[in-house]
Amino acid sequence: MPTYTQYMSGDANTGRGASPSLWADCPTLEVIHDPSRGHHFFDDFIGLSALTTATFQGPYYSLQDAGVTIAPLANQDMGVIEVAGNDADNDEGHLIYGFEGGWARFGPGDKVWWEARIKKASVANEALGFFVGFTEPENIAVGTTLVADTAAPDASEDFVGFSCLCADGDVLETYVHEGGQTRLATVDAATIVADTYIKCGLKFNGQYGQCQWYINGVVVQTLTGINGLNWPDTNHLAMGMFTQVGAAVESKFEMDWWRGCAIGSQDD
Repeated sequence: MPTYTQYMSGDANTGRGASPSLWADCPTLEVIHDPSRGHHFFDDFIGLSALTTATFQGPYYSLQDAGVTIAPLANQDMGVIEVAGNDADNDEGHLIYGFEGGWARFGPGDKVWWEARIKKASVANEALGFFVGFTEPENIAVGTTLVADTAAPDASEDFVGFSCLCADGDVLETYVHEGGQTRLATVDAATIVADTYIKCGLKFNGQYGQCQWYINGVVVQTLTGINGLNWPDTNHLAMGMFTQVGAAVESKFEMDWWRGCAIGSQDD
């Protein structure tokens, strides 16, 4: 059953909570109470220990270059994790939920909801690029998931989410790509402001062949008729945060929380 009043407001929702316009039709409680319906995940990062090497911790797998840390910040009202120590050129810090198996699929019979609240300290060009969203878990690796010097997602793999390139430090763009195929047209979704949180999310409905991307609860792009060769509709994907600096200067990245739900992907 949905956990929000059924409305689809077009007003921006910049508060700390999840965006009702995105989650209004998600059967959150039904999925939580009945795992056969699908999978729901939310994390505020309370209780996560510092990650300094490639390791498993709880539901996560982390990958980072030497010296890069992914760690909770102190003195926060709720949990916040920060990527820091990335002071060598192309330093990366990745966090993955659903490593190896994946858990969300973007095919004709599937539905996916996802949202994350993020910010980065600097929007200067070459400071830090990142991708957040979904990708193929078995192919995640430091040095290959994001392309060196650009932080562009690897064109040979599947990605659905949001990308910020090193060369355009304040531009957040929607992103979808079936590995090895022609990348679908996406848009500049938002201008990132330094040290300011932004919520980026997406909603996929395979029944209608539609995917929508959201910024602060407002739809910024809708793609329809997407089930086909150039859409990643067969693999189960994992939720991930991937960062890379474009110069040998530390550039921090924070994530306040993330949330995802997928139904229809568990049947086979």
